[in-house]
Amino acid sequence: MTDKRRTYTAPEQISLTTQVGGLCPLCGASLFYEKKGKPQKAYEIAHIYPLNPKPVEAELLKNEKRLHSDVNHLDN
Repeated sequence: MTDKRRTYTAPEQISLTTQVGGLCPLCGASLFYEKKGKPQKAYEIAHIYPLNPKPVEAELLKNEKRLHSDVNHLDN
């Protein structure tokens, strides 16, 4: 059975983007852009520990400490 990706509320998205200073943690690019004078989001929220890991991924990650037991929690 696969877990479903949850929808994050606007306040949760603000919290997550603020944690990284509005920049991608991997490449440093802005998470926002402007279109017709209005800010737009240029990101997707992703899990650190995969939502539905493939067997190979689960094996690789089996001894890694998880930030939360619920993979859809904001800490993940």
